[in-house]
Amino acid sequence: MPFTEVAPGVLVWPNTCNTYVVRQGDFALVVDLGDGSVLDALAGIGVTTVEWVLYTHHHREQCQGHGLLATHATGRGVRVAGPAAERELFETPLAFRQAEPKLSDRFTVHGASYVRPPIRPVRLDRVFEKMDTFAWRGREFWCAETAGNSSGGMSYLLRDGNRWLGFMLKVPCGGNRQGLGQGAQFHPPLVTAKNSRRDGLAGAEGILL
Repeated sequence: MPFTEVAPGVLVWPNTCNTYVVRQGDFALVVDLGDGSVLDALAGIGVTTVEWVLYTHHHREQCQGHGLLATHATGRGVRVAGPAAERELFETPLAFRQAEPKLSDRFTVHGASYVRPPIRPVRLDRVFEKMDTFAWRGREFWCAETAGNSSGGMSYLLRDGNRWLGFMLKVPCGGNRQGLGQGAQFHPPLVTAKNSRRDGLAGAEGILL
């Protein structure tokens, strides 16, 4: 399963979600680790160290390989960030995995089917609020609140020269058609957005129609 370069220095690795690697020399920032299979593939593109993992949202398919970071050579010393609105869902997932959910619970299967916490806690070293900025090795990210299929989801906009690349939860494409769920096959994830301030929209999960 090869990487696909979707922009200069930005590659996608399809797995349980679309995992994006922003590369700077031997170093990388990863958006949505997915099942973690990307870690074994990084040496093939010359990456020796993952410095940051940014999560767009808490769903298990985005972070189920998180535990691999602790033992993989590329993940030693990695720092992790995600949306502030979902910190509890990342760090105390068992509080939201009720054997007998009640209607009074903050998140339950009765009224919040979009809550799919990870099996094990994911500690966040940094959390982002809407309109926060984040700098990494000379590259600038803006954080955009994009709640939808995840209650506190966030998208990241990466400045690329005179344009922006967006790492989004779902990518609108072709009128009202939307990206399907994580069970679909993956197609090329970078889409040109005409008449938009963002030139590239990169979908964190799903098939682009």
